[in-house]
Amino acid sequence: NCYVDCGIRQSMGTGGGSLPVHNGSWRNVTMRNISLLIKPVSGICNMTCDYCFYCDEAAKREQKFYGMMSEETLKNMIRRTMLHSEGSVSYTWQGGEPTLRGLDFFRKALYLQKKYNRNHLQVINAFQTNGYGITDDWCMFFKENKFLVGVSVDGLPEIHDSIRHN
Repeated sequence: NCYVDCGIRQSMGTGGGSLPVHNGSWRNVTMRNISLLIKPVSGICNMTCDYCFYCDEAAKREQKFYGMMSEETLKNMIRRTMLHSEGSVSYTWQGGEPTLRGLDFFRKALYLQKKYNRNHLQVINAFQTNGYGITDDWCMFFKENKFLVGVSVDGLPEIHDSIRHN
């Protein structure tokens, strides 16, 4: 079961049953665990892979790019998830290509996670990338902050390189 609060999809985990609703509002609802899948750069990417859903969709849109997540939205998202969780919060950053939002944005995310984690929740960060923009600074950041990192690879080098273009 899940619900949406200001565009944030929040997982209830297991247990079944219905959500408590106070006067038709979600404002007073807390949940044990919250897991978010976040696209801080929308569908923007530094590659144009032959099979990419986002490249295909962007080509069909009148407006191809809807902007990057603002720091204000980042702050509100983190503050609200920390407020509504009683157990853990998991942030999975993906894209497009999330490295395009820049390392300072993710440093700010960690700062905000610490600032708003008043209930001493377990906080998990995961990051899905094509790996093209990963530098030593990114690697150090991921290691120091215990990020789970997934790098997309499309098989053997000859297959991978034939369908991914930068």
